[in-house]
Amino acid sequence: MADKHVPPLKDLLCLTIPDLVEPSPKGTNVAYIVTKTNWRVNRY
Repeated sequence: MADKHVPPLKDLLCLTIPDLVEPSPKGTNVAYIVTKTNWRVNRY
């Protein structure tokens, strides 16, 4: 049985998360906004 790895909180906060995914009318393209941590202004 493999050991469970628990990532540190900072690693979880650094994840880039796709948000507001919107397919094109024909369904051939996808537009999305990416949310990520901004450490300089202390915002997410």
